[in-house]
Amino acid sequence: MRKKLEESRIKQCKMESNNNYQVGNAKRRIVSQRNKRQHATEMKDFISFLPLELMLCVFSFLTLEELILASLVSKEWAHLVKIYLSVVPSNLNLDELKMSTGIINSHRTILPHELVNISLMTRVSISNSIISGNKKFKQFVSRALYLYSRCKVKKLFLNLCYNGYHSSRQMVDQWIQFVMTNEVTELEINFSNGILIGYDVTSKPYEFPYIQPTSKSLVSLKLNLCNFLKSNLQAFCYLQCLFLKFVKILDFSIEDLATKCTMLKDLTIACCLIPLNFMVCKKDINFRSITVIRCFSKRGPLFPIDISSPKLLMFNLENCHLNTETNIKAPNLIEMGIRINKLYTNSGHRETLIKLLGHFSQCQTLLLNTWCIQVLSYEVNFIQSLPFSFKNLKHLKLQSGLEKEELIGISYLMRKCSYMECLTLHFHEARQILWDDLEEQNHIFFDFEDDQYWQTQTSTFYCLEYCLKEVCVYSDFGRNLEMHMLRFLLENAKVLEKMFLYTHQKIRGQEVKQQLSNSQKASPIAKLFIFDL
Repeated sequence: MRKKLEESRIKQCKMESNNNYQVGNAKRRIVSQRNKRQHATEMKDFISFLPLELMLCVFSFLTLEELILASLVSKEWAHLVKIYLSVVPSNLNLDELKMSTGIINSHRTILPHELVNISLMTRVSISNSIISGNKKFKQFVSRALYLYSRCKVKKLFLNLCYNGYHSSRQMVDQWIQFVMTNEVTELEINFSNGILIGYDVTSKPYEFPYIQPTSKSLVSLKLNLCNFLKSNLQAFCYLQCLFLKFVKILDFSIEDLATKCTMLKDLTIACCLIPLNFMVCKKDINFRSITVIRCFSKRGPLFPIDISSPKLLMFNLENCHLNTETNIKAPNLIEMGIRINKLYTNSGHRETLIKLLGHFSQCQTLLLNTWCIQVLSYEVNFIQSLPFSFKNLKHLKLQSGLEKEELIGISYLMRKCSYMECLTLHFHEARQILWDDLEEQNHIFFDFEDDQYWQTQTSTFYCLEYCLKEVCVYSDFGRNLEMHMLRFLLENAKVLEKMFLYTHQKIRGQEVKQQLSNSQKASPIAKLFIFDL
């Protein structure tokens, strides 16, 4: 009997235990379901249900990085981001140097100017950061371009640390393809940062692939450090502005540019390797401006220039050689700049410069540097009178070291620019050029005291009497010759209104201002202003 009672008691305990277990499971299920419902409520995307106008307003406060992160939340958010980007024309600035170093160290990004004069160890460290962040940068760019597909992009700037490897070329090819198939107005690509961080300079520069589609939206193209082929021109036939720097132009000329890119108006080539006859064109071209800076052919900086452009308004030639093959026909030119940084001159150079100045006497703005001014000084002394006068000129810009050999040329130009209203003077360290064919006669032509020169100028300057209203001076004001010329201007410019002095040395600038203020001014309304550079 006792045994049966114990068995029934054990059986009853087991039943109670099972009931408690089932009740516990039920409670846990209820709590779990309640937590799931609460979690679902907390994770519910309420933002997506906001009015579109409000969402666009929210997106306007986000950076590109934040917009890309937002697009990864869901397909719906990606769609909203694309709608926002399609409504607001944007500028896309994708800087690999800045972004890749920022990926490694979010508190420190490297800028290009910081790569100058740094130690090898620092350069290696930066290079490793670029390599580590390269994959993420490429993913970021690809995602950004995906979001911008079929959107209007005002300007796309790619600042790349290009290393010349096949994978890098393929990726850039894809990005170029995006530009050609979407509405991108301006494209700028800089490949030079790879060299700055120590990539092999002998690796082949980026070379544009054969591009099938023609972009009707792209009107401005700027390239830095790559190769450019004649076969690429057809894809850019709607370009209006082309800027090439450190570009190897392989097989075409300015005539090919004018033929293939019929809408091209502005051309700038700087530090480019060009074919020998690149600047030779047998027919008229319709460019509005041409700038050539320190370019080289197989003959070095010496190459023929023979162009005719009836619509050309601005022409700048810097750090290239003038020679007898330089011939420019531009009857409507209004702005011209010639800066020749050569250590010597001969009769051919001088004749070409005088011919150019004679052809462009209708200019309204003229810029000449110390080489041109010294050549003019010799010609004035030797020929006495030159066959040109700038009657339309309003603004004369001179870059001068105020050598004795320049003073005659400066005063001559001021006399020939009778209606000049603004004079800009960039004073720099003096540099005397060599006269290859006149070395023995040089001392005769410039036999005067330079510090007394402006005091001896007693004849009338028409522009000082009636026209000159503004003088801008850029200098650190350390030489007496500068003070002599500025005093001369103040004491003789009768309608002068303002003289602006720009300097890196503020204290010295204030001293100069005080000295000039004590000068007797020809204009009662003339005022002096000092600005820091």
